[in-house]
Amino acid sequence: MSTTKYLRRRATASQRLEPFPCGHRDPWICSCSDTKPAPDADVVAAAARHLVSAIGMPGTGYDIGAVRSLWRRGGGDAHLAELINRCGGINV
Repeated sequence: MSTTKYLRRRATASQRLEPFPCGHRDPWICSCSDTKPAPDADVVAAAARHLVSAIGMPGTGYDIGAVRSLWRRGGGDAHLAELINRCGGINV
């Protein structure tokens, strides 16, 4: 599929979505910060633990807000947040 065709299909599909408070319908092209909620810390913890057990490292691309929430919870979650940070897995 060509890029043009893909973008046209995405634009058509986004018109079926409910608009965000900022008015945008497609989260991919929206640069407003209030349209992209931080992933839940429980979801991030589960994903990181799964990757650690599967490949020995937590992976990359974690939201900084969710990792901070993990660290604030303390205990094993704080250790996991530190591991994510050491492995360079935080998107800023």
